[in-house]
Amino acid sequence: VLSLALRAYLDHGPTATSVNNKDENGGNASPVLTEEQRAAMEGLVDAMENVSDGIGDSQFMHMLVLPPVDYETLVIDVEETTAIGDDVDDGIVAVDPAALSILQRLEQLLPDPKEDEEAFQSSWDVVIDLFGRESVRVKEEALQREEECRGIGSGGGGGSFECDADNLQWRTVCTVGRVLIHFDFLTKGVLVEGTFQ
Repeated sequence: VLSLALRAYLDHGPTATSVNNKDENGGNASPVLTEEQRAAMEGLVDAMENVSDGIGDSQFMHMLVLPPVDYETLVIDVEETTAIGDDVDDGIVAVDPAALSILQRLEQLLPDPKEDEEAFQSSWDVVIDLFGRESVRVKEEALQREEECRGIGSGGGGGSFECDADNLQWRTVCTVGRVLIHFDFLTKGVLVEGTFQ
């Protein structure tokens, strides 16, 4: 859905001269892509369509939301206890660098909190309405602590990263949701020819 929605926005999204893209204050209701943003989005969509985890086509979301499981060390018996000092699975998973790169590129499509505060806040408002203010606060604080400790926030090197699985899943779901909100998927769906004139 994400790839389809972004590709449709590239092909049929509003331009600076779209007459039916005005809000009640005379500004643009939907984001108009600059040439730089358009190139970044085209590169991102191409990358999403080309990356694979070996299971099927375009599985970067699978790699981020459902990271690989080490079945050899997986404990299935929920009643099994560990002694103090034993290694405990702390939910840390290795993250595919290509998938993490796509996530970081998705985050760059989001509106800047300083340059476009209203658009930035409106996507967060929907996320807060869906998940609850306290839940979002707790998840964002956990993600921030992990980024500070591990330095994974905006690094884009080719090495492998390790992340908390829950934080990675939250970061991915939240980013994808906010991108879809920002580019009008919730209000207009997948754009078709003639949506903006």
